Amino acid sequence: LVVGLVVGLVVGLVVGLVVGLVVGLVVGLVVGLVVGLVVGLVVGLVVGLVVGLVVGLVVGLVVGLVVGLVVGLVVGRVVGLV
Repeated sequence: LVVGLVVGLVVGLVVGLVVGLVVGLVVGLVVGLVVGLVVGLVVGLVVGLVVGLVVGLVVGLVVGLVVGLVVGLVVGRVVGLV
């Protein structure tokens, strides 16, 4: 009986540990992947929006200045000729 109990306990512990480790690893991987995807999407969206705004503003300013200068020069020349 004692030997049976000891063997049962040892086997139960070993099996429990192995199953616990496997389940823990699988759950950890799945949760990690899901969290990583969600965080990645959120971070990607935020970074994309910020970068888009900054680039848009810079490009808008540069294009606006260039177009303004060109139009101003052309109009100035035309008005000067007239």
